[in-house]
Amino acid sequence: MADRSDTQRGLVSFAGALAILNLGLVMPFQMYQIDEVISVHLAQIPAAIRPGNNVYFIHPRGGFYVADMVQMDPRLRDRDLFLVSHGAELDALLIRRNWPGAVKIAGAAAADQWYLGSQEQRVPIPGSRGQAQFLFAPAPVP
Repeated sequence: MADRSDTQRGLVSFAGALAILNLGLVMPFQMYQIDEVISVHLAQIPAAIRPGNNVYFIHPRGGFYVADMVQMDPRLRDRDLFLVSHGAELDALLIRRNWPGAVKIAGAAAADQWYLGSQEQRVPIPGSRGQAQFLFAPAPVP
């Protein structure tokens, strides 16, 4: 009976040592690996130009998991828009209809970037405290 108790204590001590080793060595290494993957993922999209607003048209099949980047505030309050591309012509049409002064400043396999200028393009949200949102012009009816 005494041997079984010693074995259990040894097993518990071994498990505790492994847990501490995991926290001290394995977890920092895994955090480093995750940071590297995320950094490479985010590097596919050009950096935003400030001051001003940017519109990115993400090409879902053009990069490494770039469809995941089409995430934004549903109320369109962020300074930048991440939209799914529907082809260069339709993307340009949407930009020209809503922001005639916008300039396409970057194009890559993963995304195209349009700069809307240094002027704020979002409009104030009624009843909010300093929040603003993008508004889109309605599509013309043929």
